[in-house]
Amino acid sequence: MTGEIILYQPDATLSLQVKLDAAHDTVWLATSQKSQLFCKDESTIRRHILHIFDEEELPKDNNVHFLHVNGV
Repeated sequence: MTGEIILYQPDATLSLQVKLDAAHDTVWLATSQKSQLFCKDESTIRRHILHIFDEEELPKDNNVHFLHVNGV
């Protein structure tokens, strides 16, 4: 199932296709999809991700290859 695309539709107003990584129990969303999901601007999403690295909630070195965030 790794790499499978699934449809996430929590209500009638939002529908996202996300990549499922079943081996790691994760789904992957683009910044634009996160923006839609949380009703926030993309720059807010990027700032939040950078803050996660700054606060060392996640190590940047092991995670940035999955992400494209301006300034990383």
